[in-house]
Amino acid sequence: MEQEWIDWFLENIKSKTFTPEKRKHCLYEYYNFYKDDVPFNREFYQFLIKRIGDNKFDYDVFHIHKWKEGSFFKTHTDDRDNRRFALVQELKESECKTKLLVEGDKTEYALFDVHTEHSVPTIKKGERISLTVFGKKIIKKGLI
Repeated sequence: MEQEWIDWFLENIKSKTFTPEKRKHCLYEYYNFYKDDVPFNREFYQFLIKRIGDNKFDYDVFHIHKWKEGSFFKTHTDDRDNRRFALVQELKESECKTKLLVEGDKTEYALFDVHTEHSVPTIKKGERISLTVFGKKIIKKGLI
C-alpha cells in the first residue's frame, strides 16, 4: 500500500471519535471512512484490482481499528455478509510489536479470502492502528 495513503489515514483519524467494540471474542475501537470520503479511493480500487486479478467486487468503507493495551481478536474467518476478501494493513505498530496473525504467520499486510483464519493477539504495550477493507461479491440483479 502507498505510504501517502497510510499517512492520510493516520492524519485524518486524529480528530475522529472511535466506537468501542467489546465482545467475548474481541476488544478494539473502530472508525469508518466511507469510500467517497477518501480522496485516493479510485487509485485504491485500481490497487485492489491488480492484486485480486479482476474487478468483480465492491467495498463500502475503510475500517480503521485502534488496538489499545488489552485489545485482541480471537481466531476467526470473515465468511459472512457477502464478503469475498479482506485486506488488512498495519498503519501504526504497537510498542510490543504485536502483529496480525494470518494462519499463524505474523504480518503487517495481508490480502486473503474470507475462509482464511486470522487473529490479533492481545496488545501488551502501546497502541496498534490498522486498516481493514472487506471486498464484497457483486450480485447482479435479474429483470422482473
